[in-house]
Amino acid sequence: MTSNKLSRYCDVVSLPSTPEREGLVLLHSYRTGAQWLLEGVSFRDILPYIEGKPELLRWAKNNKIVVDASEDELSAVLSENTVAMQNSDELYRVIMPTAQCSLGCTYCGQFHSPNKIDALTAASILSDIEENLGTEKYRYLKVGWFGAEPLQNLPGVRSLTQQLMQTSARHNVHYSAKMATNGLKLTGEVASELIHELSVMRLDVTLDGPAHVHDSRRFSKGGKGTFEAILGNLKSVASIRPPPGVVTVRCNVDHTNADSVEELLLILGEQGWGDAISVYFAPVHAWGDFSPQRTDSSWLAEKEIEWRYLARHLGIPVADLPARKYITCMATNKHARLYDPNGKSHSCTELPLAARETSGNAIDYDFRSFSDAIERHEVPCWQCKMLPVCGGACPKQWADGNVPCPTFKFNAHQLLLQELCRGNV
Repeated sequence: MTSNKLSRYCDVVSLPSTPEREGLVLLHSYRTGAQWLLEGVSFRDILPYIEGKPELLRWAKNNKIVVDASEDELSAVLSENTVAMQNSDELYRVIMPTAQCSLGCTYCGQFHSPNKIDALTAASILSDIEENLGTEKYRYLKVGWFGAEPLQNLPGVRSLTQQLMQTSARHNVHYSAKMATNGLKLTGEVASELIHELSVMRLDVTLDGPAHVHDSRRFSKGGKGTFEAILGNLKSVASIRPPPGVVTVRCNVDHTNADSVEELLLILGEQGWGDAISVYFAPVHAWGDFSPQRTDSSWLAEKEIEWRYLARHLGIPVADLPARKYITCMATNKHARLYDPNGKSHSCTELPLAARETSGNAIDYDFRSFSDAIERHEVPCWQCKMLPVCGGACPKQWADGNVPCPTFKFNAHQLLLQELCRGNV
């Protein structure tokens, strides 16, 4: 009897036969990202075939495609996650510099106001970060500028960034940031400042379709369309040639705009931006206390494969295959917190500015033991082969009774085939 087994987190993808090659099988480990292409081996013969080749067996075991028959892989993966959390040397803080936003998006669950971070709140945030960096266990400080709309308070972002950089330098810590913005104030000049002076390494800008679709979903507080202004700003941003991977267009998708995504991609492809601006797709889901109909990820997964193919055909970069995720999200991360414009601390980006928050009935979820819930089989993630690259997706969505499984759970085989065709296997 063999002392080995194929990993439960190894995907086996049968590939279409060609006149030159038959019986091709792709092995992909979600624990390590390792891949191996076999030819002429049936599924039941994969393990005996690997075991019959000592060098291949050593490689397969080192890369978790094959594991010891006695290994409890669920516990092993969750233990790896726990160790990664304990050993993390990154302090992460999300900061909302203002509660103000110029948009009135149809699916937004936030309640906006003119509130901005004041000097006292800024001092409190800096004090917390200073205290944490003083423990000398961190080598990195990463800040996420979040909204409402952070560029509604660009002076506040500038001021806090300078102080955060000074604090990081005192503790010999590397500082970097990212920002989610609606793009209305993201001119090329502003983007250049953010990237080159304020150490923002990623900028996410949202377009939900071509003008007639985007403007029906993401309009100004006064009801005016915003597509042309945002596209114009992206043209200006692309002209400064930001490093690849820094500027990304996010397209929030549900059943009302899915048919227009191809048109949006064609518009973006016409700009000739090369690798300056990439794109990704995200399903609309319940946010805060607002509950639109959740987009079915399995339905969206089929569409996403088509969109990714078209985007690449048009020369627009798209995200790589999902990689190993040791920390699910900031809500499970003991090294992460969010500060709203009033200085209140939260565990999750979906909590501040929600209805229950503004009414004084806020609930601050604590999901730092989410791995234990998975191991106790309280959420179905314990039996999913995608766990190493998903981590459970969103513990808050599970707690709220939703199913937050990502699209790659349903289109992983097609994604792997696309990467194979691109020569990435």
